[in-house]
Amino acid sequence: MVETSWIPLYKKSIDEVAINLPNLEGILVGLNVNVDAILFVTPELILQLIKKLEIDPNDLVQRIKEWKGIIETPSDFVTGLCGCFSKGKASEWIIQNKKTYDYLLHNLPIETELRMGGQAGIMSEILTQIDISNIYVHATSLSKELRELFSEKESIKIPVLKDNLKITFEHPKTAESEFEDLYLHIISEFDKGDELQLTKNIKWKCPRDNRFIATFDPPNSKLDLIKGFEHGIETLANKCDGFIISGFHMLEITNNGIESVREKISNILDILSQAKKANPKLLLQLELCSTKNKEILQQLISLSIERKIWDSLSCNERELGEILEVLDYRKLAKAIKQHCNQRDIIEGCLEVSKSLLLKRFHLHEFGCYILLADKDQFDAPEKLTKSLLFSSLLTAFRANTGENLELKKVQENLTDLLFNFKVTSQFTQIAEYLDEKYSIDRAEFLKNGRTIIDNYHLIVIPTIIIDQPRITVGLGDTVSSTALVAQLAMQKSNLE
Repeated sequence: MVETSWIPLYKKSIDEVAINLPNLEGILVGLNVNVDAILFVTPELILQLIKKLEIDPNDLVQRIKEWKGIIETPSDFVTGLCGCFSKGKASEWIIQNKKTYDYLLHNLPIETELRMGGQAGIMSEILTQIDISNIYVHATSLSKELRELFSEKESIKIPVLKDNLKITFEHPKTAESEFEDLYLHIISEFDKGDELQLTKNIKWKCPRDNRFIATFDPPNSKLDLIKGFEHGIETLANKCDGFIISGFHMLEITNNGIESVREKISNILDILSQAKKANPKLLLQLELCSTKNKEILQQLISLSIERKIWDSLSCNERELGEILEVLDYRKLAKAIKQHCNQRDIIEGCLEVSKSLLLKRFHLHEFGCYILLADKDQFDAPEKLTKSLLFSSLLTAFRANTGENLELKKVQENLTDLLFNFKVTSQFTQIAEYLDEKYSIDRAEFLKNGRTIIDNYHLIVIPTIIIDQPRITVGLGDTVSSTALVAQLAMQKSNLE
């Protein structure tokens, strides 16, 4: 059985990566850190909202097909919620006004327990838990509630610009901040198998555990840079092995206009260019998040191609479809959005990697993780495999337990995590496609998930599937951040 070759690889990966993590000098994560409030969604709750807002079920079905992508009214919230529920896909929609935000806060049974949110916030939490030596965080706003969510560990730091223009590094619990207002991101979580009967002819069954995110966050929507990051960028660059940058999807375009958004993105990329000049070895990763406003993504991608700024990009299959669409691979984008065939996924990964001149492209989807790494930039593909296996173990542990990540605990739970491991259909479909198009050694690929295509190391692993996850929010951020730090740490082991 193919499984017998993967289980030993999984078991070895965590020990080997863990030994090398101390090689890392530091990682910076930014730009969006926020507070999440959880809403546990039941079919009864959805029906109550539909009745209260007097939404016609047939009209709701049509709205879901149109997939507006923004929340202007409470009815738009229900549309996004029902779309994610029925399709089993995650999405984040931006609330366009405070009136709707206030309505949702006052009319939804939101949990009082708050969680760390935002891609950068969640990644900072994950990296702290696995004891990365130095985690530098860009947080536009530090409310009292957000400060309390940060770990007590001294390894997590905010860059602060003092009056004498000196850069210092302070713990988030005490660091100065220009903004301290609290804006909650509403995370609606729903369960696989829940059934919603709208009418006699309209019935949905949720295909998988997932969530819908509704966001109103003026400080992050401006994506203003904190002074410690902007003025201390060269210092930060020389203290870090990698920057993981996210949050562009939060930009507000309705009131500010496209030119303002373009200027904002351009300014951020200019500052990141300064970081690369200060430390040419620094790896810059764009952490993509589903961007409902196509104009924002078009500006980000066009400016990124113009500046040749990113070394790495990480995303899921929905985000892959969105980026292919703005790159004008519309047929391929449509195929991925509608059918998610693994042949199209691989071709899409290749097109994005070539278009953005990436050294590294990481796609995480249900069932497998895919990594394309420039053969001229990265050797030792077995180390790349171990970095993906490491991230799969950590993500599975977090999904299965809902607990904080501790490498020792993950190691102690290896047997349980791998007990029902099976090679996924997504992985075998990729093997079939590669055999058909590239005439690879299929038997060998099924054992180790490695081959070379178009001057890239292609690394694919079958992931550990957790049937009833305790949490779903932040799992993509867990995959992406832990895979990257594992790879950077393993690469540095060559230099010791």
